[in-house]
Amino acid sequence: MELWMLGGDRRSPWTAQTLRAAGHAVHTFCVPSLPDETPPPEIERLILPMPCLRNGAVPGTRPLAPQEVLAHLRAGSRVYGGLLDRLGLPEGIRAAELYGSEPMTTRNAVATAEGAIAEAVLHSDGTLHGAACLVIGFGRVGLALAQRLRGLSAHVTVAARRVEARAQAEALGFGSDEIGVYARGTDYSYVFNTVPAPVLPVRRMACLPPDCLLMELASAPGGYEQAAAKRLGLRTVTAPGLPARCCPQEAGDAYGQAILNVLEEDP
Repeated sequence: MELWMLGGDRRSPWTAQTLRAAGHAVHTFCVPSLPDETPPPEIERLILPMPCLRNGAVPGTRPLAPQEVLAHLRAGSRVYGGLLDRLGLPEGIRAAELYGSEPMTTRNAVATAEGAIAEAVLHSDGTLHGAACLVIGFGRVGLALAQRLRGLSAHVTVAARRVEARAQAEALGFGSDEIGVYARGTDYSYVFNTVPAPVLPVRRMACLPPDCLLMELASAPGGYEQAAAKRLGLRTVTAPGLPARCCPQEAGDAYGQAILNVLEEDP
């Protein structure tokens, strides 16, 4: 099958490799580390980055304006990508929305967890071994991260809103607390947030130890006020999008496999 990739990031060469290994012809334009081919006037099957837009443009070796990409589509074209509703696809274009699809999301959660641990080691003066760690949120990323921190002999507490999630955390051997309440206190060396909503108010941040490392893993707006954390003298690391930054091969292959799963069902 003829596939075109317009734009991309460090994951994209690995995505292309996965698709080619499955027997597909993959053409590329503005994809990092891959040669540019001139896109035809009409593209039947188009692969865009995940997510498809950053700062209003399709990311790549140069930003591509949405209209520049849309100009290559015709009625019946199939577009694969993430958060495609932001692109404003014309009527008649068939969108394959892959954001949140499985098993890609779980594989990305593992990559995020490993990347978060790497960032924590790089930005702290201590070790995770024996350290008190708070993981806020117990979705896929929170679970993957909590498991790996415990594997490094950290003392892990999970904060979650739902009673069921806290019960699951306790059943797995983690400490548990309620988001916003933090009845167990805030004496942590590391705090990892995975929730894209306010979960750590300033009054709670003010109670953290001065050498605590705050890491933001969630997308905007994030879980705490970055400016307030800096005013309090806390060390902060903002690290959304870790799979593309830290594990591009794994994340790129996961995206490629997600596309292959859809291609198997496509007419």
